[in-house]
Amino acid sequence: MDHVAKYINVNYGTMVTTRGREVQYRDIVNKPDYYRDQEDFFSYQVYTKAKAWEHEQEVRLFIFKPTPWFMKLLPFQHDKTEFNHKEIRTFVTIGAECFESLYLGVRIDPTNKEKIIQLARTLNPNIKIYQMEADPNAFSLIAKQEMNYNLNDYIDLFSNLHTNKQRGKNAPHKAILLISIIDLIASHRIQTNEIVFTEELENCFHQNWKRYVGESVIFKPKAGTPYWHLNSEPFWQIIPYEGGYEKIVKLQKGNPYSSKTIREHIKFAVIDQSLFQLLQDNANRTKLREVLINSLDI
Repeated sequence: MDHVAKYINVNYGTMVTTRGREVQYRDIVNKPDYYRDQEDFFSYQVYTKAKAWEHEQEVRLFIFKPTPWFMKLLPFQHDKTEFNHKEIRTFVTIGAECFESLYLGVRIDPTNKEKIIQLARTLNPNIKIYQMEADPNAFSLIAKQEMNYNLNDYIDLFSNLHTNKQRGKNAPHKAILLISIIDLIASHRIQTNEIVFTEELENCFHQNWKRYVGESVIFKPKAGTPYWHLNSEPFWQIIPYEGGYEKIVKLQKGNPYSSKTIREHIKFAVIDQSLFQLLQDNANRTKLREVLINSLDI
């Protein structure tokens, strides 16, 4: 709010406060009597929301009698020949440093997500971006931070994959699947950052398993397992055909790792656009492939 206050001036209209006022959250709706109640009628109307929204911790800026010179049309109103004058809004110009974080909804379209992230980072390279996901263990949401990673960041992530351990050994599944994806990108069989669970990807997984793992008495070469569990990594996101993360949570209660289940319910997995761009370069592919191979604990 300190940053925002620097951009607020009286030309916009009468500002109730340049630093905003905290919203009050309530369980029930009171209907104040304008003539008799001691409670501030104006503040109650403007700064009261339902208790269910308390997690937002919202602060509101309110412009009373906005100046006509700063009134503008909303984007969808430009093509209209007639509209209600009350639909016109006052848009306050504030600087990029005022935007600290961006939270993307659970059901956001992957294409729109990439556009929004690129726009936000163009506006403010230091902005923190979070993808909201349904918590599989509670009736709540969790925020997974979307990082603007570079090559060294991915080297670190690939070196420290979240893996299951059996008999003191790290499961090799995630590394083998990522090696396979790198191979298919190198051969131009994968041409976007949308990773579909194809038979070709499965076959490549089994070939690399045979090459780097061989016969294991501990682990079984099931490609569906890492495809699903890579969702715990910050650079990977599973996109179902329908139902969003509610569908993913539901599938987790059964056997989501089978090839049949994945092809039936999962449209594709999205990897970071920045990672995909890095993998267009042979030197980067070689380096990341080497990191994954060295991470194998077999």
